[in-house]
Amino acid sequence: MACLGKSLGVGVCRVPIGIERLGTIRLAVAALVCGVALGACAREIGQPIDAAAVGTLTPGRSTYADVVSQFGKAVRVRGHGSGTVAHWQYLKDTPDGTEYDSLRIVFDKNGRMVRIVDWLDSGDDEAAMDRHAAIAPTTS
Repeated sequence: MACLGKSLGVGVCRVPIGIERLGTIRLAVAALVCGVALGACAREIGQPIDAAAVGTLTPGRSTYADVVSQFGKAVRVRGHGSGTVAHWQYLKDTPDGTEYDSLRIVFDKNGRMVRIVDWLDSGDDEAAMDRHAAIAPTTS
């Protein structure tokens, strides 16, 4: 082991590292970097929007506070006429793709629900699509 700076009282020493050990260290660092990179890709934003809970919302009766208590804080709230439109969304990256739920609701100036503008669920099947159509009918 070679020590530098002994005459100055610093005592900086270099420990010789073999080629094999250097390769192991590089492999460990590469594995750590890959792990951090993959972990950064696994995002989850918001909370899942439960279909049964959406089914309990009632225009004229449900309030903004009721919806916040069920789905958490809206990601976006914008003025719409004399009321507001609030948007809740959920995103989760999975090995099979991204799960996505989105719910937009119009509230009047008193915070009472007027109607569901749209409700999207990445896991929709035909029965769920029928429920969505019953809750949020399209206009023609």
